[in-house]
Amino acid sequence: MQKIVIVGGTSGIGRYLALRYAAEGAVIGVTGRRAELLSSLKMECPDGRVFTAEMDVSMDDAPQRLLSLVEQMGGMDRLIYCAGYGVNTRDIVVDRELFSVEVNVKGFVKMVDTAFNYFGENRKEGHIATISSIAATKGLGTAACYSASKRFQAQYLEALEQVAGYKHYKIKFTTIQPGFIRTDFIHHKYPMTMDLDYAAKRIFKAISSQRRFKVVDWRWSIVVAVWRLIPRGLWVKLKIIRDGNN
Repeated sequence: MQKIVIVGGTSGIGRYLALRYAAEGAVIGVTGRRAELLSSLKMECPDGRVFTAEMDVSMDDAPQRLLSLVEQMGGMDRLIYCAGYGVNTRDIVVDRELFSVEVNVKGFVKMVDTAFNYFGENRKEGHIATISSIAATKGLGTAACYSASKRFQAQYLEALEQVAGYKHYKIKFTTIQPGFIRTDFIHHKYPMTMDLDYAAKRIFKAISSQRRFKVVDWRWSIVVAVWRLIPRGLWVKLKIIRDGNN
């Protein structure tokens, strides 16, 4: 029986994955900041296979809370990092940008490193996956810190995979880069926006098959391929995504 921890699993993609894996018989650990949403999720899976932990990944005690949850579950085979924060605006507000760093970089590193060391120290086969974004492809002027932090996540997992090789750890790594999905996180109208159910099914499949890297969906794979070909000098002059002030 698989034991899966989903960091940031109270809504959106994380909640979908929690319910899907629970339905398939896995033991699930879910973290989130909102206690009422954690309770609601647990009530939807009343068979005792869902464990929850109220946690803010930006807090210093987050690694200890994660390990405590893993202990309650009786172990962990896979960690999926779904927590994220970002805004869509041309205005650069220092505190807001730094909060993106707290969640998407510092919180991410805390959770991923804790899982990495757990698998390695216990000589246990493991899998670490993160829900990044197509925003990681290029610096987006209306989501500056968000796009940069998502790029960080992808490169950090690439580096950790190299470290795992040095140490002979049996850990698999997956980076998922979805295009725009209709969730509470999206507050503006974006092009080619996907329904949550449509996107989450494809994300679930990519994680379950332990794909190293996956862009969701095929249309966004084409967009990402084109974006990568655009020279920086031209890219910075483009208005790729408009914010709510346009």
